[in-house]
Amino acid sequence: MTYALEFAQRTIGYAFGATELAYIAHTTSRAAYGRAMDHCPATKAWVAELAAQS
Repeated sequence: MTYALEFAQRTIGYAFGATELAYIAHTTSRAAYGRAMDHCPATKAWVAELAAQS
């Protein structure tokens, strides 16, 4: 679900509300998320780019 939300933000500029932001903060702080990102450098790069824009 986190990937889908981040994809929507990246592709169409979807603006998140408080609920979505809390969900993304919770899921992206998990160790499993970090491991998944380590296996996909391209996705990790665009997520970092999104974070820098926020």
